[in-house]
Amino acid sequence: MRWREGVHVATFEEIAVGLQRVAGKAEEANAALTQAGQLASEAAALLTEVMQGSGSLEDEFNQAAQMWINVAKGTAELSEIVAAGCREVERYRRTLQSDVPTQPPSQANPSTPPPTPAPSTASPSASSEPTWADRQREQLPTYVTSGFYRDQEGNSDVVQSGQDVQDEHQKIAEHLRAEGFPPTGPGRVTTGEHVEGKVAWRLRNSGDTHVDLVINFPMCAGPYSCKNLVPFILKPGQSMTVHDPMKTRTFHGRSTR
Repeated sequence: MRWREGVHVATFEEIAVGLQRVAGKAEEANAALTQAGQLASEAAALLTEVMQGSGSLEDEFNQAAQMWINVAKGTAELSEIVAAGCREVERYRRTLQSDVPTQPPSQANPSTPPPTPAPSTASPSASSEPTWADRQREQLPTYVTSGFYRDQEGNSDVVQSGQDVQDEHQKIAEHLRAEGFPPTGPGRVTTGEHVEGKVAWRLRNSGDTHVDLVINFPMCAGPYSCKNLVPFILKPGQSMTVHDPMKTRTFHGRSTR
């Protein structure tokens, strides 16, 4: 901490720590937005299911479903704004940390000049250069949760959230039900409608051992979130690394089936 004419001047270290706290708060906010958007999407899907054959009420159900769809879109847009801001914060933090001067080691003989430091081979802007995941994320659409995955052989594809015509999401739900999610009662988890769940399912069925996935929104939170359930889709020995705008995580298979 430094003071100049009665005004506190923050050090690089203090600024970097403060930016890290901002990033943490942004991650919490984005997780809440992501969960809200997914719940809104589920509400719209449920309304769409129950309105079939409702006769004169079908128009009203359709309007209500559209309102929930708009809520989901709105939270997705807000989530992207927060994620973009957080990426900038992280870039500033890395830049500051790379600029923090290091203290030379103390010399046994004060009269002996310190050794000349070796010239740095790193580019001054290397810390702010976009990563592979950042470059892939920039190409993904922002209107729907999307992901780009690449397997060990270099095969790649883009996946989007939602139900699919081949009922892949239903198969994932049945698998997770057999794994004990949810443990009792009616209903099903919707992990199979999420990008992470779909890619994990494809990895499971492919027989490969690893895949990298880049997604455009933060991973969802909650007891039946992808963070908790993806390991139960993957087989033991399989792993999936997920790069979301806030963090990179690697999940290892824990399926018992």
